[in-house]
Amino acid sequence: KENIIIDMSKKEKNIQKLLNNIDKTCFFIGAGFSKEFGMPLSIELSKLLLGWLTPEKLINLNQKWSLDDLGYPNDLITEVCELLETLDMNYEKLIGNLQQKVIITRNNDKKHAYWGFTNYLIELISLLLIERHINNENYFKKSIPYYRGLKFFS
Repeated sequence: KENIIIDMSKKEKNIQKLLNNIDKTCFFIGAGFSKEFGMPLSIELSKLLLGWLTPEKLINLNQKWSLDDLGYPNDLITEVCELLETLDMNYEKLIGNLQQKVIITRNNDKKHAYWGFTNYLIELISLLLIERHINNENYFKKSIPYYRGLKFFS
């Protein structure tokens, strides 16, 4: 317990230090910064995810999941397959569409199915990003020197 208290104390001190120097702190937020550190832009992530998750693959996966009573209703899978075939579909639109279904669907079983599949997609995206981050460690390290000049502002 003492170690946890010490760690929390350090964390709290760091947060307080940040808050005390907020006028000297710079946060990099957004796709441009992420891209320079090896993370994919939304369009790249969409191509990666939607290139892998084809309608045929989704149907096959759901058939396998259904063998273990983990599958999704066929009408949900059919609907997602139709969305996947839409030319302007990207992962953000797909998730947004499914989140809307969660909100407007009155049938609890369907609502849970939409919610479950939405979470499955979010988990897939998270895993893709984590894998990309781990595999890009050297790329990340090479990018840091380009931002050392910003230390001047701190």
